Formats: sequence, C-alpha cells, structure tokens
Amino acid sequence: MRKLCFKQGLVVLLFFLSINTSNAQESKRFTHQSLAEKVYLQIDNDVYTTNKTIWFKAILVNAVTHNSKNTSGVLYVDLVNSANRVIESKLVKVVEGIGSGFFELDRSFDEGTYMIRAYTEWNKNFNDDFIFKTFIQVYSEKANTITGTPIQNIRIVDSTESTQKIRADFFPQFLDSDHENKLMIRITEKGGSTDTLYLRPKGKDQFNFEYNIAKNSDIVDLAITTSNGQSFKTRFSTVVNNVDLQFFPEGGKLVRGLTSKVGFKAVNTNGLGVAVEGVILDRSNDTITSFKSNALGMGSILIEAKAIGDAYKAKFKLNSSEVYKEVNLPLVQANGYVMMVEERDQNLIIGISSKSNPSGTISLVGACRGYDYFQQQAQLINGQYIFVIPKYTFPEGVIMLTLIDEMNRPTAERLYFNERLETRIDLDLALDKTNYNKRDAITLSIEAQTQSKRPLLSNVSVLTIDSNLNGENYDNRTTILSHLLLSSDLRGTIETPGAYFRIDEPLTIDYLMLTQGWRNYKYDEDSRKLNFIKENGLRVSGIVNTKNKKDKDRNIDLMLMTLDKERSIYTTAVNVPGNFSIDLEDIYGDYREIALQSAENTKRDKKDLIIAVNKKRAFPPKFEYKNQSLVIDSLTQRVIHQNRDQKLENDTYQFNTYGTTVLDEVVLTGYNMTPKRQEVFDRYGPPDIVIKQEEMKEKEKNWNWGLMSVLYDFFPDKVRVEPDAQGNLIARVIGESTLYIVDGIPVRPDFYNQLQYMSVDEVTSFEILETSKNYARLYIQVNGPGPYIPNFGGIISIYTRRGIGLQGALSSTEDAFDRHKIKVFSKDKEFYVPEYDVTSFYEDSKPDTRLPIFWKSQVKTDVNGKAQITYYHSDDTGPFQIIVEGISESGQIGYQTITYSVKENTN
Repeated sequence: MRKLCFKQGLVVLLFFLSINTSNAQESKRFTHQSLAEKVYLQIDNDVYTTNKTIWFKAILVNAVTHNSKNTSGVLYVDLVNSANRVIESKLVKVVEGIGSGFFELDRSFDEGTYMIRAYTEWNKNFNDDFIFKTFIQVYSEKANTITGTPIQNIRIVDSTESTQKIRADFFPQFLDSDHENKLMIRITEKGGSTDTLYLRPKGKDQFNFEYNIAKNSDIVDLAITTSNGQSFKTRFSTVVNNVDLQFFPEGGKLVRGLTSKVGFKAVNTNGLGVAVEGVILDRSNDTITSFKSNALGMGSILIEAKAIGDAYKAKFKLNSSEVYKEVNLPLVQANGYVMMVEERDQNLIIGISSKSNPSGTISLVGACRGYDYFQQQAQLINGQYIFVIPKYTFPEGVIMLTLIDEMNRPTAERLYFNERLETRIDLDLALDKTNYNKRDAITLSIEAQTQSKRPLLSNVSVLTIDSNLNGENYDNRTTILSHLLLSSDLRGTIETPGAYFRIDEPLTIDYLMLTQGWRNYKYDEDSRKLNFIKENGLRVSGIVNTKNKKDKDRNIDLMLMTLDKERSIYTTAVNVPGNFSIDLEDIYGDYREIALQSAENTKRDKKDLIIAVNKKRAFPPKFEYKNQSLVIDSLTQRVIHQNRDQKLENDTYQFNTYGTTVLDEVVLTGYNMTPKRQEVFDRYGPPDIVIKQEEMKEKEKNWNWGLMSVLYDFFPDKVRVEPDAQGNLIARVIGESTLYIVDGIPVRPDFYNQLQYMSVDEVTSFEILETSKNYARLYIQVNGPGPYIPNFGGIISIYTRRGIGLQGALSSTEDAFDRHKIKVFSKDKEFYVPEYDVTSFYEDSKPDTRLPIFWKSQVKTDVNGKAQITYYHSDDTGPFQIIVEGISESGQIGYQTITYSVKENTN
C-alpha cells in the first residue's frame, strides 16, 4: 500500500508541474477529476456493412493540460452490442499518448447499433466520467427485400381516465418474405414493464394490433419479430407534438428587480433538439418578449423580473406546427445575485448584481477542467460589480464561474466557453493539384505550426472520404476539437458537437453553455483516494501464499515464463506470503499463456506454494443509445448501398477471373459416415472442412493446452480462433455467424468457454459447415427468440471419443494445466492501398472500390513542422474530402480539411 500511495503522490506532483503556474495564487484548488486522463478515438465512419473494417486512432491526454506526457501506456477499446455484451476487446499500446487499431467485421455480426468505448486502468478512479463512447450502425453486406415499413399507422383510438388504446398495422413481409403464422410483439412503456404477446394474421399477411397503455406513458417502444427471427423496432409518442421546453437563467436564478439572460432548450421524445418559437407572457398574459430557437431548439432571451413567484410563462409551438403549448419559467426569487457574462476585446466581462445586499463582499472563482485559474474578492458598490479577466488567464475550453457570498456559499454559477484560436495548431494542407483521374497518385503536403508561424512537432491522422456519401454535415460529427474542448468535460449527449467548431457559420456555443447546465460539469468532486494505478505497459501481479506454516517469511525467487515460441522468462523476489508484480516486454497477439512457479520448483514448492494472479475488473458496459429505430435515413442508405455494390462488384470479379465450382451432389471422400455424423448431415448438411484427430495430434506442441490452443496455433487458414472479452479462446467459421454442436448436441453460449478445455486426445474430429441448413432454427434453439436472428451462418461440429456431448468430453480430460492466460497488446495493421505504378496485372485489372479511400493513423511532422504523403486514388469519381487532425508534443490540437475532385479517365 505504501508503494501505491507513493505513486499517487508522484502523479499529483507531475500534474502540478505540468500546469503553467505564472498566474498561480496561494489558494489554488484542484478537483478529483482533474487528475483523470481524457481519451479520444477518431473513427473512420459511423455506418458500416459486415464486410468492412472499423479503423480508429487513439489520443490520450491529461484532463487539465491536454498534454500527453506522463499518460498511461495501455488503452482498453471494446466493441459492445445493444444487449450490453462486449463482442470484441482490444488492448492498444499507447506511446506518447498515441495508439491505433481496428475491428474486423464479418457476417457473424448482427445488424444494429454498436458502442465503441475506450478507457484506461487509471480512469477507473473516476467512475465512468472519462470513458470515451461513440456509436456506430452495422448493416448486412447483403441487400434485403424490405420495400416498406413493417410497422405503420400507429394511432390512438380511445382513451379512459387511466389508459389509452392504440392500434397499429404490421406488415412482416416487408421484413421477412418467408414469415409464417404468428408474429411476436414486444411493447415497452417508458418507466414501465415490457409485455410480450403473439398475434395471428386476420387475413393474408395482414396483422392488426390493439393494446391499452397507461395514460402517463408518453413514450412507447414497439417491436415485432418474425417466425424466422427477423426484427424491427420503432419508438413513438402518445402525445401530439410532444416537446419539452425548459428555461435556464444565467447564473441559476431569476431575481426580482434584476435583468437576466435566460437560455432555453426544446427537445422531442427522443431527447433531440427541435426548433420552436413563441412569446413570454406575464401574469396578465401581456407579451414581454418573443423568442425563436436555432435548429437544435436552443436560444436565449433577456428578462427583467418584476414580480416574485410563478410570474412568467412561455407560449410556444414547433416551427412546423400551429398547435401552441404553455410552460412556466423558473420561479422569480425575492433575493439573490444575478451573473451576466460577455466577451469584449479579448476580455471576459462578468457583471454581478444584487438588490438585497448592495454593499456585500463577494468572491469569484474561475476554473477550467477542475483547476482554479482565477480567484478574486470584491465588494459590491450600489449592488453592482464588474470583473474584467483577460481570456489568456484560462486555457481554451469550458470555464466554470462560481460566485461566492460573504458566508462562503456558492450563490451563482455559470459555464462559459473560452475560445482561444491562437492556442490551436495551424494546419496548412496543400495538394499537388485539385483535379485528378481515377487511380492517380495524390500527394498531400502538411505543415503544422503555431498561429505565430512557429513549426510544431505533431502527430496527425489522414482520412480521405467520399463527400457524396458523407454529406455536408460530416463536419458536425465528433472531432478532436469538439471532444477534448467540449464533450469530454460535460455529462450528457451533445448533438452535432462538431458544428460548434465549424469555420463557416458555427453554432452559437453559448446557448449550449446556458442550457447544458453547470450540474453536468464533470469536475465536481474534491480530491479523494486513488485505487487504480497507471499502466505503462504489460504487467502481471498477484500474491504468493503457502500451505506450510514453516514457510512464513521465506524468500523465494518467483519465475514467470511465457508459453510461446520465444519462452521469455522473468524472475522477481517475493517474501512469502506476499505480493508480486512483474513488468513484461511488449507482447502482441491479444492473449498469451504464462506459467508461474518458484525458480527452484522443488517438490516441496509444488506441493505448498499457492500462486494467484490478480484479475483486472473490467468496467461493466452501459449501452445508452437514445435513437435505436431501424428506420434508415437517406444518407445512411447511400453508404449501405455503396458498400453492397462494391462487395458485389468484387465478388463478380473473383467469379469471372477464377471461376467457381458448384457440386450438384456432395461426395465426401474418405469420410466415415457414423450414425452421429449421418444425423448431423441430414439435419444441417455436409461439412466443408474436416480436421481429423491425427492432424491435430501431429501439430500439437507441449505448450498447447487444449483443442482451441492447437487450432489457434496451427490451423488459422481453416478456422478463426480468437479470444473473447474475457480471454477465452473461441472458434468461429471465417466470415460467418457461428453455432456449435458436440456429438450432434447443441452447445449453449454459457458453455462456449469450455470448448477450449477439450483435450485433443478426446476429440476425434473437428468439422466446419460453412453454410448450413436450418440455421435459424438451431439459433433459436440455442439462444431463444431475440431481436436479431440470422437466417444463414456456419456450424462447428465436434465429435468426441465418448460420443455423449461436451460435458462427457470434459469429464474425461485430466486437468494437468497450472497455467494462466493474460491479455497482451492487440496487433495493428496497415490500411492497404495499391501502388499502381508498380502493381501486377492482377492489381491493375481488379476493381478498386475501397472505402474509405485512404487512412493513415499516424503521420509525424518533422522539426520544420512538415510532412508529405502520397497515395493512389480508387476507381470512384466525384468530390472527396481529406480530413487531418492531431496533436502536438506540447498538447496543442488541430483539425483541418481539404477537397479534391476525380473524373473518369479520358484516355
């Protein structure tokens, strides 16, 4: 524990040394969250089909300084499905705050919304405030036959004191042309329970639904599932034009006799902003002022509060409607303070007003990201005081201004965004030309410098996208600017965060500061204990104990050996009983087997020593995505169609170039058709790949520890074996959703992790059915009915010596392995771009329809701040956009874009 406390103190010391203390004052304060690390992931897209790769770059910085020095060297990146399950996990090596990686999608991924999250072990000290989260949509690479909306015409037909009767029309044939008989309906009321029922058709393909819901259930989720497991879900509101309009006085209160700026925000059922307009009325229904929001439902007004209590209300409507609603403004207080903030001549002007305490003593504290940069005491004169603070007092980002009265009580608070363009990287991009032909070489020159034209050593990413597929709103998505300067400091969701940092017509960020609320500011806890240390690299820790009392206080040399081809060995001294910690060299490959024992490894040590390895506690995922409707907007549809067309074009090329073999009758040469095999053959079809026991025994090495270990090491061309989120080796059919049977008996997901422990001596044959019959039926049998059930997939069929299923095989396996499995760094890979000046005829003739056009996660500028890259364009034509964003060695950040056009070749 003394070691941990020393590290805590060292971290705090390094934190303070990293902050510019030129404006330091005696009573500086920092919050607990100011010691956190921020994580930013740049994702190449947010819409994918199952034949694509998700590319990402990670940037890790200190929460306050945005400097990458002294940050962690290990980052956890998870892909989480909507059922809150970690589907795949990456351990990313971070060097000087920079890392990169990818997730490979395939047909085993269900359609739907996925969350990508990233965090460090150190950030477990700060709950989930500094976990990076973003959401992506995944669609099948194969087109479906939907030609209409499966759920239509939702309406309210009757109402009582406590219930509302709704009706809806269902058209499952738009979702699943093979649907038969009953349709499963799931209806969920907000804050209430979920009801599941089955509906029979009234006529051919006609389903009429009727249901009573609670009167106060203003938001309802409605989902249908067909007989083949295909699902569709939508959300609706039972309230016509259901809009929540709220008002937020600047500083927190409306005070009688004082003028206040009041922010407002209107959101719909899904919590998304909607444009509104209206008027403010007093108690006499006289109009005080009018208001009109921006497209996200936000704006501000000025009100001089003349009466106390429930004095004002808003009468408003949606811009597209003529139906008015009314809502009360916050109560007007008899006493208090009003804070008004504005920017003038590179200064922040903070005006304080009070009628009730015209000569009182006040203090103003200005903090940014949990560290106090400004503190000043003053005395009101005739109930007024104006603080003038140079903007350079604070770094760029969200500032929290707190007014403290003479009783040392916070009495007014306000968030303000301090824009300081001079502190950003000035990224200058230049192309060798602006118009190109298909497959031309494109040369991009990058220059990174300060706003005063001083060169910067920087690490930037380069992403090239098709402008036609991403639309004009691409710059509205999360960028390095919007995340590090805005989103990472505020709780809750910020719509179109990149729009606040656009060069042309940015959204008014002060509306967001007024309405997001200081209660959503993350830096609100005093310093407390730090229980998790920073990870600089791979480390194995644990405890050594003994069964023999005579061994107490005995010193041993503990040896760790990696069970791979390198067989690396590490030793450390341990006083038994005691803790141990061993730092490993960088190892890549997702997981590695290790063995721990005393260096002497005597019979006495084997008998008496107990060696336990600490297991890291993963953050439980919290999948909280507001808009889960499967209705696809036109831009998303465009991306999906383009991906599918490209897949079809590539598949057609492969067929025309290399041909294919179609067997009318399946003939399995040398295949011993046992009764068990015949049963599987008749039910699911013939195997495409057969790996016999003799093959596995021939390959098996002494470091292998079970069936999956052998397949992982020696049969990667036949079966995909990879660790799941818990480190268990799982086999999958390459490119397919996968189910498992052992001796013809289906294996439930709860037992997938046990497959790895099957002995090769017990397994007589490992077989793969790449495309099987009756897959959906087996899927439902194993997993039960669910929202996404694939019609096609692969089956792994394992046959054992005893022939009675998985548990029979395991019971016959002697567990002679005293080994441990640890997670190691995930391998990265390069984004492939053909080089058409040196490629073969095969490359020249192959269609090039890659998306994105180009991705390079790390481009480093030299001492002159310059870098240059060249890549070859694809066969796609039209307008394209290059996005460059990154960070300098000193923590400055930048974002810039440049466009070019590609036309058909004329020769």
